[in-house]
Amino acid sequence: MSILWYFLFPLVFLNFKFKKASLGEQVARYVFGLVYGFIAFYLVNVDKSLSFILSNLKWVAIFQLIFTVIAAFEVNGDELTTRQGYKMKWAVLAFTAVFFGSVFYSSMPQIYGGAEKLYSMTGVKESNEQSPRINTENIIIIPPETAYYQMQTLIGSLPNPSLYEIGQLSLTQTEQGAYYVAPIDIESSFRALLNKELPGVAYVSAERLEDAKLIEIPHEYGESLVFSHNIYRKLRGYRESAILMNADVELDDDLTPYYVGTYGSYKYGRKGLMPEGVILYNLKTGEIEDYEKDKVPSWVDQIYTTEIAEEYNTYYGKYKNGFLNSIIGKKEVQVPTYWGSEVELYGLRIESNQVVPVVGSDGQMYFFTDHTNTSPDSTTMTGYTLMNTRTGETTYYKTPSLLNGQGAMNSVEKLLGAEKANWATAQPILYNIYGIDTWIVPVINKTDGSFVKLGLVTAKSKYSIVANNKLDLLEAFKKAIADGAVNNGADVKVENNLELEELTAEGKLLRINQSVEDGKSVFYLKLDSVPDKIFMVNKNVNADLVLARDGDTVKITYIDMEEEEIIPVTDFILFIE
Repeated sequence: MSILWYFLFPLVFLNFKFKKASLGEQVARYVFGLVYGFIAFYLVNVDKSLSFILSNLKWVAIFQLIFTVIAAFEVNGDELTTRQGYKMKWAVLAFTAVFFGSVFYSSMPQIYGGAEKLYSMTGVKESNEQSPRINTENIIIIPPETAYYQMQTLIGSLPNPSLYEIGQLSLTQTEQGAYYVAPIDIESSFRALLNKELPGVAYVSAERLEDAKLIEIPHEYGESLVFSHNIYRKLRGYRESAILMNADVELDDDLTPYYVGTYGSYKYGRKGLMPEGVILYNLKTGEIEDYEKDKVPSWVDQIYTTEIAEEYNTYYGKYKNGFLNSIIGKKEVQVPTYWGSEVELYGLRIESNQVVPVVGSDGQMYFFTDHTNTSPDSTTMTGYTLMNTRTGETTYYKTPSLLNGQGAMNSVEKLLGAEKANWATAQPILYNIYGIDTWIVPVINKTDGSFVKLGLVTAKSKYSIVANNKLDLLEAFKKAIADGAVNNGADVKVENNLELEELTAEGKLLRINQSVEDGKSVFYLKLDSVPDKIFMVNKNVNADLVLARDGDTVKITYIDMEEEEIIPVTDFILFIE
């Protein structure tokens, strides 16, 4: 059935005055239609549907109008004259009507003043409360530039490394944590003509600074492969009439890679994407499975894709009071932020420059973006959205006058001093940390995107600090909350609802173990005086840590956090008898 589209679609380009049209003219028209259909259905890989036909009739109408007008004239000697007896009035009227009908269909629902319907279909819930408090273990500290830099090191381990490049990065949540994952792609379409297989997938933690890893799984479908080996053409074979959205690589809880491709339809003409299901391609076994939306396996993160999230955020921000208001009056118009780093790494491709995937307080994945007013220089936000990537449920948290992502990046850059010439800020993400709306801002090397430091800025009081890693950053932040430094010099104060304070404990070590995290030595210990807690001590706190043994008496200082299973220590004293 699929092949018939290539031969039936060109019929709309024929001259419908069959008796008067010459065979040569009809053949030329049909060939033009074949070329158009080949480009649309094969190269662009669009949906084979009535919706596509209706939206493209405007181009067919233009084609027919041009040929109708041309056919009305003939050359007599050196003069161009109207062909005798040729009537084109009704043809022109008919194709003009087709043109405007197609434009109307493609422009729905704005064309008839129904842009508010696009706003309503997003189903965004508004909240004056803070978003739920995040588990600090799930904070994303690695920006895409750093992940790409780390993945690049894997290319050299492949046979014929000059053939490959890192594909598009996406974020996936597993039982082991959140990871950036990307396919190993062929570097160019020309080289892809000679290759029908890809070597595997790269992944690296988004929550910790670790080396990237390679999953060596040869597979025969991918985004960089061509013809029948292209992943989108493979997925198209399963859903010919559906709208195919982003197809990204995700890892299941066993770290098995899959291509996850969402498909769906439009609610209004060619606008208003609605997901209806997901097609999974197992890179390990080659199996392909098609799931309806409510039956997608629980490990799949993105049913609602970045494409949908971008569209819904735009609809919600612009069309509450209609299409014309979004252009002229701009009452209650707000725009989602488009993120961009001054560090441009050749070959880096990410899912979106507008929405950022994050792990929520419930362990599920969300798309985050902040909204600002229409001023391009604004450094404050009107609010931010979190969209559940499986259910599509979206909440808009109102935060008028709070610092936006660009303002947070600017604050961190001021702390870099002379190093600003070599370092740059990257992808800011807003979290509720210890009950305070807080921006986490990575600092990276301008040359290669490697991780340098981590910044933190409170969105309300604009308190900012920079540290070498997440552990040191959060410890400094807790101390600032406890001693009130978080509000120093601030016009608007944040409240210490947790009533944080420094505590001390003295006792014998029941157990002490050393670990290496982010390249630094960290010690975990339990005290007999506080047996229900596990404490974590950075080696830099006190060099005596390396001498401590089970049974030794120690004294520690820490800031108690009820919801934290592991509590960092700010001071450590070893009593040697």
